[in-house]
Amino acid sequence: VDDSFELSENLCSEPDLVFGACEASKIKFTLADVEQDLTGQWLTIEQVIDGFDPVPLGRFKVDSCVKQDDLRFKDITAYDALKGTDINVADWYNDLFPAGDETYTLKQFRGSLLTHLGIEYEDEILPNDDTVIEKTIEPTRISGREVLRRCVELNGAFGHIGRTGKLRHVVLQPAYGLYP
Repeated sequence: VDDSFELSENLCSEPDLVFGACEASKIKFTLADVEQDLTGQWLTIEQVIDGFDPVPLGRFKVDSCVKQDDLRFKDITAYDALKGTDINVADWYNDLFPAGDETYTLKQFRGSLLTHLGIEYEDEILPNDDTVIEKTIEPTRISGREVLRRCVELNGAFGHIGRTGKLRHVVLQPAYGLYP
């Protein structure tokens, strides 16, 4: 439906800047004349302007598909892959350290977590990726989002799903200039 599309993205929506934030992007729009329930379906959203090549806007999973009162229209709300990180990853963590004395670089640890979460990622080299990670806890419950947030925070970055559907790290660049 015309003029119903909304895309919301934030690196960090907190009042104070929080490094490591991994916030899911959200889209909302209204569809007409679609009978099936789209909840759980993945959508790749592209914008085509005047017949030129499509511009990717991202890949999103439908969280809700609500019929309006007239039954012809449905309100769709969908999120990118970061929404799916709010799961318990204690089994993954404990399986990664079966003997308890294994070590991984931060890059290996983060890559293993993202693979476990089913999130594609850009192969980036970040400042602290050589940091050694060891087992320090015996969790029965641990949030995938919190583990990912800490991995990203250690590099002074923000986790963001890019337009191609892959996680990338946004690192703030210094802004040099003359100021009064």
